[in-house]
Amino acid sequence: MKKWLAGLALMALVLTALTLPTTSQAFVLTATDFDGVLAYESSGQVVETFGLDPSFAGMGFNTAAAVNFSFTYDPSSPSIHDIMATPNTPYRWTIGLSNLHDPWYGMALPDVSVTGTASYNQLAGGAEHVWSSFNNHFPTEGCYFLDYSFTSPSSGFGTLAMAANVDFGNHAGYLPDQWITNFGSDAELSLAAEPVPEPISFILFGAGLAGVGIARRRRAAQKS
Repeated sequence: MKKWLAGLALMALVLTALTLPTTSQAFVLTATDFDGVLAYESSGQVVETFGLDPSFAGMGFNTAAAVNFSFTYDPSSPSIHDIMATPNTPYRWTIGLSNLHDPWYGMALPDVSVTGTASYNQLAGGAEHVWSSFNNHFPTEGCYFLDYSFTSPSSGFGTLAMAANVDFGNHAGYLPDQWITNFGSDAELSLAAEPVPEPISFILFGAGLAGVGIARRRRAAQKS
């Protein structure tokens, strides 16, 4: 009986181990060397005035911003291409920001880390959420894009660019007719994703534990 119980428990553990993802199955990206530009031109010709990204030229935007960065990337399974190929599959994401400094006073800021479960589509929709939040403060009409390219299987460069017509309301009176600001940052952005354990993993493990419990009760009943 003891051998049977031990065998049942071992089977439950083995089945669970086979169905749970291993720690090596994680997508990890780290982005550094951020630099960019933020510009405003009151008459709505910011792209043309400052020679910014021609993708937005002729659209009559008064505000534009772009952030460039380099990144390193762990191509182990699942790769970013695997994740994008199954955009509705949930993953456990961790987004971190470190080495942050106050842009006005240069003071070090606390690191930021957020963890949650979402599909790639839901994660990508976070940009829409940020855009909507900004729009609640300053009505905004425009567009943005994220472009990236790989320079090797594990590294590359990316650009996040935005051009928009922003209604600054009463604050517009405090803005100069034209201004452009270049900025750089040694901040680090980390993005990691791990597969979410399938429900069958917990079902098998629970079934194994239940089997052990039933066997123990039977054994106790036989003794009494």
